[in-house]
Amino acid sequence: MASGRRILVVGGGLGIGQKVTQYLLQHHTAKVVVFGLHVAPELGPLASTGRLHIVQGDATSDAARAQAREAVLEFMGGIDTLVITVGVMGEIQRLGGMSSVKLLQTYSINVFAPMLMCQTFLPELRKTRGDIIILSSTVDKNVKYAGWIQYCSSKAALTRFIQVLAHEESDVKVHGVYPGLTKTTMPAEIIAGKFTGIMTDDEVQKFRNWDKLGEIEPPEWCANAVAKLAARDIPVWTNGVCRYYYEYDPDCRNLRGSAQL
Repeated sequence: MASGRRILVVGGGLGIGQKVTQYLLQHHTAKVVVFGLHVAPELGPLASTGRLHIVQGDATSDAARAQAREAVLEFMGGIDTLVITVGVMGEIQRLGGMSSVKLLQTYSINVFAPMLMCQTFLPELRKTRGDIIILSSTVDKNVKYAGWIQYCSSKAALTRFIQVLAHEESDVKVHGVYPGLTKTTMPAEIIAGKFTGIMTDDEVQKFRNWDKLGEIEPPEWCANAVAKLAARDIPVWTNGVCRYYYEYDPDCRNLRGSAQL
């Protein structure tokens, strides 16, 4: 079991973030603060370890971010690693039918919240020469689907932020992580035909084929690699680079499926 680190997981109450939190508490002596709007009930009992503190709040809110910072300093006395898993698919819709409100919401969550979380904790991370780990997506540049304008363009902005932040900061390491195609409501809705007529028929069929072949991945695969990065179990020589989780943690290669959006 690795020595304790002080880790904030933004979005750590649900999905991949929840699995990151669970892995850290089960396999490390890390102290963890979870910050996010949604917290799975399975995390509640883990607070009895004395190593978990939960702050429910919206990462897009100035007041909530300030509350998270206060909790980090009071509960952990500082921070060694900031993990940002928060993100949304946004509205799957072609531009002509898109809601401007939903577009702004997607950018607020996928781009501005990670930027402002990093801004909030940079002073503390500089002191510890700490790490920032941000989940992006390969839709940032390599993948495109009809109706995915919000998701693809916001993740492109996020990946560029990761690159430029790493260039700016000499005392903090910044790592971008690409998950695989993970089991969430999004692929389930595509497979069920919810977005037929928005996505092309060939695109919908691609997801159905991946599902039949069992190539949609459980969140644990990416989460375990991210947790190891956060705990510095994995040596990383790059900075400001986005890579698939299994490129950071080769032990995952024999577990993953082949679906890569």
